Amino acid sequence: MGRAAGFEAPSRVLRPSADSRRGALVSERRPPVRIVPCSGATVPARLAQETAAKLEEQAAGTIEARVVAVDGCETACASRGLEARGVDAVAVGLHEIGAGPGAPLDDVARGLLLERIAGRLHGARPNSRSRAREPFGPVHDTILEPGERGHTTDDYLLIAYELTCAVVTCGALASDLPTRAAHVARALGISRPTAGAMLARLEDDGLVQRGPSREIVFTPAGHAAAVSVVRRQRVLERLVVDVLGYGAEESYARASQIRAGFDDAMIERIASTLAPPARCPHGWPLDVAREQEMLEGAVALSALPPKVAGVVVALPEHDVAQLERLAVLGLAPGAAVEVLDEDDRALTIALGDRRATVDRRDARAVLVSADGPRS
Repeated sequence: MGRAAGFEAPSRVLRPSADSRRGALVSERRPPVRIVPCSGATVPARLAQETAAKLEEQAAGTIEARVVAVDGCETACASRGLEARGVDAVAVGLHEIGAGPGAPLDDVARGLLLERIAGRLHGARPNSRSRAREPFGPVHDTILEPGERGHTTDDYLLIAYELTCAVVTCGALASDLPTRAAHVARALGISRPTAGAMLARLEDDGLVQRGPSREIVFTPAGHAAAVSVVRRQRVLERLVVDVLGYGAEESYARASQIRAGFDDAMIERIASTLAPPARCPHGWPLDVAREQEMLEGAVALSALPPKVAGVVVALPEHDVAQLERLAVLGLAPGAAVEVLDEDDRALTIALGDRRATVDRRDARAVLVSADGPRS
């Protein structure tokens, strides 16, 4: 079965058994139950997906709820994504019922976990638990200096994409997530009312929608428009590095300055002349539609298990100070890295024959893969 990535992706469905207490006729008429686990390749995400599959096998006919969200960590990707789209769901957070971030559970522990979930689901009401309102991933600092230039629709689509495709608490790269006007405003260095006014225009144009909690999600049309802008941005980042000679740490700002002067046809001409790899200077795929596929299995460096060798696949794009810190350490796309030790504030890593210490906040922004980058 495929993994669910937000509410739009395929989800697991439970159909009630014919021998339920309500009888075969009632069971036939009961609507199917939609099970939506979080996505990603981290241990908590995989445990959520495994738990959803076990619910399908063992709980048929016993769940009254129409939609159940199974979250692997406190970011609550699955339940918050549903809520932002106005979908009433009963949310189960594995971290809230004793499932820690360790190794996958054995049969006994898995059985106990399912018993706890069954207890949660019995008589539970949609959205019955409170959830922290922390942003997905790090809150971005200002992209452009205030007053440098006015922000266009493309600027809003670009930053909204970055905020809704983020590395979350458990270290997974999640997609199609909700964000808030306040986070967009901070990233663009503008006031909350200014951001709200432009987002209202995007909503009128059918590019975004707002749920009951005023969180913002892309519509299909908005997502397609954002993907086009992100591709243009990344191609131009390659242009300013490969042709104009700028460093990777300043390529985001330089590309943003000239992006409005290039249409899609010009972008495709530039892309056709670029040497491999088909990625921006920070490691993100130019083919944005394949981003999840090309980065499948990638996790934040902070989530890489100790003594497991990894390869850096992508870095944060526009935080110049952070990129400079990572460059000093030697953390660049393609670099081999291994976590040797860690504490609450920092990780000790090996880069070839060197050792270095990286702040945990910076480590959360670096995507690595144990298998190396995919082409």
